[in-house]
Amino acid sequence: EPEPEPIVPDPDTATEILGGDLLDPDPTDPDDPDDPDTPKKPGVPVGPVKPGSPFDEAVDADPDDPDAQPPKRPIQEGDVIVQFGDKKDPQSPEDIAKELDEQIKQKLEEDPEADHVDIPVTIERPNPDDPDGDPIREEVIVTVPITPEMRPDPVDPEPPKPVDPPSGGGSYTPPTYKPDVTQPDEGGTVSVTPSRPERG
Repeated sequence: EPEPEPIVPDPDTATEILGGDLLDPDPTDPDDPDDPDTPKKPGVPVGPVKPGSPFDEAVDADPDDPDAQPPKRPIQEGDVIVQFGDKKDPQSPEDIAKELDEQIKQKLEEDPEADHVDIPVTIERPNPDDPDGDPIREEVIVTVPITPEMRPDPVDPEPPKPVDPPSGGGSYTPPTYKPDVTQPDEGGTVSVTPSRPERG
């Protein structure tokens, strides 16, 4: 069978869906960024984020009150995505696009009528109180709307065969059956015993 078309074919589409630019990770050696042996910093940095987008509307993944509306925890420019869905340590915007594609497909397999998918995302951002120290790590939920364009084209496993009307044209009338009456054998007598209540 041919592979289905990806819902999220490239990072540009992922950026459009998520509402935040996905940047290539910075090299750990800024003096020689093009050296293929230079490892890149873990995670995928986030560029400008559109107001009202899924990144901007992200919420706390572990709120204090699970029954209340979780507080907003927007993903902001400068944050670094260190886990997206099931993908740990994404290395490039392509990794995010692939995982986003997987998350949407999985959701539609579980629930073909779903109109959104909640994706857990872990981000790191510099600690404003200690810029040189360890970054702050936050776990958030990004809600991605599932639009009609993302749904696979409906494929009928076996298209129903058209019912041909009987030859001779005209509209099809179902056959009528006569009620089934058992006739006595010729020459035989049919005895009918009337029911009489017993007198006591």
